[in-house]
Amino acid sequence: MSSGEHRIQTWAEKKGMRFDRTPDPVWYVQWEPFDTMVAPMRYQNAAVGTYPHGHIAIAEPWTAEGTETPLDRTIVGFATHDGLRFHASARIGAWFNTRVAYVGSAKPNEVSVGDPEWDDVATTFAMSPQHACAALHPALRKMLRAWRFQGHIELRMGGLAIHVAGLRPVVDDYAKLAEFIPAVVANAAAYPT
Repeated sequence: MSSGEHRIQTWAEKKGMRFDRTPDPVWYVQWEPFDTMVAPMRYQNAAVGTYPHGHIAIAEPWTAEGTETPLDRTIVGFATHDGLRFHASARIGAWFNTRVAYVGSAKPNEVSVGDPEWDDVATTFAMSPQHACAALHPALRKMLRAWRFQGHIELRMGGLAIHVAGLRPVVDDYAKLAEFIPAVVANAAAYPT
């Protein structure tokens, strides 16, 4: 185990999370295929735990084959929440893990939500503009803009997958994502009435 992995493990255990250097892929594969991100060859250095509304996992997606090193390294977060009801995804910016080919699955519909501040910067995918507006509702879009979010977000029935651009597989960034995910999920599940 490298010193970086050891530091992540120590952080995870202090947060009450389980650390798994080579997590079982079954749980992660059920999230695939992603609408906006490439599916990695494997995940590693996973920190997994619970939060008030479900489970949270943060792991490094290893996008290279075999022992090769990926073009870049990052972390991805996952959360479950029974209150999430709609499927939509969005990408702000283009990153090394952006999905550009749709071999074996249909490309999702690219839609607009009718909000120029969002539509001018985000590429949004959903079954329809109405589904996108329901999942990525105005309060969630406002929060993501206020936080200057860049990366990938995918909301689906009962869960969320998120990549925040610039976060690396280091303790400080695991901690940032561990704080960010519950806030995003809580906002996403607070649908306007």
